[in-house]
Amino acid sequence: MKQQINLYQSRKVLAKDPLDLNSAALIALVAVLLMAAASGGAGYYLASEKQFLTELRTSGNRLEERTQVLEERLRTLVPDAELIQGVKTLKDELVLKRELIKLVGETGFAGGRGFSPYMLGLAQASRSAIAISELRINLRLDQVFITGLTSSPAEIPLLLEDLGKAEAFSNVQVGDFSITEQEPLHKFSLQTFIKRD
Repeated sequence: MKQQINLYQSRKVLAKDPLDLNSAALIALVAVLLMAAASGGAGYYLASEKQFLTELRTSGNRLEERTQVLEERLRTLVPDAELIQGVKTLKDELVLKRELIKLVGETGFAGGRGFSPYMLGLAQASRSAIAISELRINLRLDQVFITGLTSSPAEIPLLLEDLGKAEAFSNVQVGDFSITEQEPLHKFSLQTFIKRD
């Protein structure tokens, strides 16, 4: 007796139904879990955004209140008169110093010389018994003012003689001279004019 065995099975037997009951239940369960996770994530995101919006509104309200307080303080501020006067004084001093710099920068004497030759002439004519306390050189008016102290009034004419020997003071004419005798020092002042040729 011969028996025949068929090794080939039909394709219908090998193929499974893709949507059987177990697969459908598993797909439905995964879909429900995904929707629950998405819903939870969206709820958390919305809650955090709502909290941020609340904090932002609170911060905005505080900022508005602070702005009102600052505006009220600004309305009550009174300018400090002393400070304003100090600024005005500084500005006036600045203007005067700029004018002085401009005057010093110019050579004002007729000969086109600055004040340095006068300082040199005064240094050359210095005497040990005379202390010069103030020296003013007015280049615009061609004047030199000297104020000082001396222990011997007899030294002042010698100072004038020595000044006349200095080149810067060679054309100088004494305009005003005064001496106040006090012990032990005598105060003197001298005003000279530059003679123009």
